[in-house]
Amino acid sequence: MTSVTRLCTLAATTAVTVLAAGCASQGSAGSTVPPASHAAASEPVTTATAVASASPAQAPATPSVTSTAGSVPSGADVYLAESQDVSGTTAHAPGCQAGCPLSGDGTTVLWDMTWPTWTGGQAVGTGTEKIDGCDPNCAAGPEYSVKVIVTFSQPARDCTVGEWFWTYATFTWPNGLPSALTGASAPTNPWDFTQVKAEATQSCA
Repeated sequence: MTSVTRLCTLAATTAVTVLAAGCASQGSAGSTVPPASHAAASEPVTTATAVASASPAQAPATPSVTSTAGSVPSGADVYLAESQDVSGTTAHAPGCQAGCPLSGDGTTVLWDMTWPTWTGGQAVGTGTEKIDGCDPNCAAGPEYSVKVIVTFSQPARDCTVGEWFWTYATFTWPNGLPSALTGASAPTNPWDFTQVKAEATQSCA
């Protein structure tokens, strides 16, 4: 082999080696296959938090409240406890021809009442209210008679007696009140029958 032939052969061999190395380098640098760790990181991850946010927990329903005093009464089942004494005189839609005291001391009394409304929720009546002016004291009077519209409401059941009684009253005086019954001397309005409520609550406990 001549010197020229050896030189050509060596050059060809070197060129092939360089080309092969260049291809290998290009294939590694241009690869589109991501490292295993990157592929794993790109996968969606389902966690307990994600599930919870997609389906939020529902709040427990508020339990219904059942009265220990019983069901709502009908109009025929509710009574006025005179003097706020459920063990004393009680009446259903009373005419009060002899007077129906609302207070234990007799300073407020209904007379000659008619009741256009008497249901299980309220009673509305018209008549006369006699109010003690208590001046200088309640024993001395004087007593005032005024036209009145009275509304009873908030019935409560006394479990000892086994009956329902009105526990709340509001008053309207169509002709107004005497000047002696105004200001600090005005009658209680509305009137919460606390004694009746307390007895009903204790009896049904």
